[in-house]
Amino acid sequence: MQISSLLNLAMLLLFPSHLSWTVAAIYSDRSFADAPNIAKPGCLSKCGDLTVPYPFGIGIKANCSINPFFDINCNPSFDPPKAFLGNLEVLGISETKVHIRNKLTSLCFDDFTPQNANFEMDLSGTPFSFSNQNKLTVVGCNHVSFMSKLGTYISACVAVCSKPQELSNVSCTGIGCCQASIPKGLQYIDTTMMFLNKPSGDDNFNPCGYSFLAEQNSYIFSISDISDPSFIDRTMETVHLLIDWAIPSRTCNDSSGIICEEGSVCIDPDTTLGGYRCNCSQGYQGNPYLSPGCQDINECDSNPCHPKAICINIPGSFICSCPPDYHGDGAKYGIGCFYLGPQDKTATYAGLLVGCGLCVLLAVSLWLYKLLRKTRATQLKQSIFKRNGGLLLQQHMSVHDLLLDGRIVAVKKSKQVDENQQEEFINEVVILSQINHRNVVKLLGCCLETEVPLLVYEFIPNGTLYDLIHEDSTGFPFSWDLRLRIAAEIADALAYLHYATSIPIYHRDMKSNNILLDEKYRAKLSDFGISRSVAIDQTHLTTKVKGTFGYLDPEYFQTSQFTEKSDVYSFGVVLVELLTGQKPISTSVTEEEKSLVMRFLLTMEENSLQTILDSRIIEQGAKEEHLAVAHLARRCLNFTGKKRPTIREVTTELESIRACENPSCIESNTPDISFTEVESFRFPDDGSLWTQNVGS
Repeated sequence: MQISSLLNLAMLLLFPSHLSWTVAAIYSDRSFADAPNIAKPGCLSKCGDLTVPYPFGIGIKANCSINPFFDINCNPSFDPPKAFLGNLEVLGISETKVHIRNKLTSLCFDDFTPQNANFEMDLSGTPFSFSNQNKLTVVGCNHVSFMSKLGTYISACVAVCSKPQELSNVSCTGIGCCQASIPKGLQYIDTTMMFLNKPSGDDNFNPCGYSFLAEQNSYIFSISDISDPSFIDRTMETVHLLIDWAIPSRTCNDSSGIICEEGSVCIDPDTTLGGYRCNCSQGYQGNPYLSPGCQDINECDSNPCHPKAICINIPGSFICSCPPDYHGDGAKYGIGCFYLGPQDKTATYAGLLVGCGLCVLLAVSLWLYKLLRKTRATQLKQSIFKRNGGLLLQQHMSVHDLLLDGRIVAVKKSKQVDENQQEEFINEVVILSQINHRNVVKLLGCCLETEVPLLVYEFIPNGTLYDLIHEDSTGFPFSWDLRLRIAAEIADALAYLHYATSIPIYHRDMKSNNILLDEKYRAKLSDFGISRSVAIDQTHLTTKVKGTFGYLDPEYFQTSQFTEKSDVYSFGVVLVELLTGQKPISTSVTEEEKSLVMRFLLTMEENSLQTILDSRIIEQGAKEEHLAVAHLARRCLNFTGKKRPTIREVTTELESIRACENPSCIESNTPDISFTEVESFRFPDDGSLWTQNVGS
């Protein structure tokens, strides 16, 4: 750290009270003249009296500028030498503008002058444009000037007066002189000047009129300008034209290629032409385009503080600090520093003590408020946990805040548990959490600290069997072998629920939508009633029939008694889906053919199974396998539950079909069943007709 910086820091620590910040003024258009790093090393920085800062450079193709557009031609044939940017004489260069010598056009009242005069200026294809700080100016008493771009008028100005007495030395208001604004971003202008009325002999006091672009507020109108023959030379010398410039091809949003050095900022100009410029930051000066960039200004050198105050320079600004026993802002043109005396220190210390006490009180109050909110949130969680049966659950299971192995899980919202059914709900959670079968989705746990209990299951990634059968758009080859394997896996899962658990579990909503497929397309049975609280007694009589039409056991619908054979019936519908690839309830057929079960049983009765089979499997598996599974499905769909096979028998038969490798084996394992009676039943909710051949 430099010695001056250490001294400044020491002064700040010694006199910390009553600090004042004074920021140096920022001018909209600063010059590079005071920068120590004006031009590139090895390049000239002066052309006559003109300072040429980088990114401009003296010399054509001398590698002294950022690109050839910024090459300055220094012509030594003048005394002093003159600088030119193309064919424009340069009079000054600032951070945003180039000042060039003006061009004027005149129109005089004589027999040899044409009725109009023109002048053009073209900056097209360069990173320069005419600044909108210029004004289109007309001096005369019978003249009008139009500025156009590609045939479209963009500005106009009219100057009139009929006699000298009307004129006064005031700003350009249209009497003898007028000014008009121009739009920003112009690169080409075409100005036409003409007489407003036909000239006459009465206009001798105003022999000529003039039109030019001028920097705003740089031209001051005088009555003598109307008849002064030296007006053109005098105006060209004192009234300049402003040109905006920017580094082309990039903007400040481009992270690479921007050459703004340390202590500067990148600015996007508002010229509509793009590009960027670099400006020194506040309190810094130098050339922002060349290393070492912009350097901090020591504002204390200009004595900006009150004589009693101590000035401390900091990066980009300064601080005025009053010494001990003095009060004020320390600024030279502000309050300054005035003496208080030692007796006032007690009040100062008391004020500091009160302020610190208030800060401590505020901090403690905020801490207590957060603690109270946290306590209330914890109490609310505990209340919800207790209401949702958490205390009962703790007696049967361990409680964790989160899964410890970081696995992906599926979270499902349960319907809110009725207080009268709380114990039954907890018992279901306990029983299902103990299920461990490869083809049953594992219930990992539940969260009871939310208004609606959340059930946490293992995540199964490949969607449902319903999607694979009816809505698969991936072109996955859903082969007969895979269908047969899925059927066997689901039957095995149902058999496990019916017979292998401590208390038999009936699924009650068996359908292809509740069969999930893992990454290897192994079947996983899900959603077996725990997400819905159904009041049932020990005889499994339901107060309200629930299920999905198309899969619903007709016997259960009539008697409201759900048995293990009800799951078998629903499984039979899934078997028919696997065989046919069709949905259980169709909306694209007639009312009589709405039920897939009815259509399937009719084809079986007519011995025309091939007409309803899925075309994707007809050529894959043996016809004997298709027929064997169809016979099994027909038995599962028997109207009378007692005549249906148990799910354990279904599992055995499916495994037998999978194990057989010749048609005779399959035929020997298929029972001979005849059908002699037809029963019909219509579901009242959707009007679908269910027809059943009942075996004798």
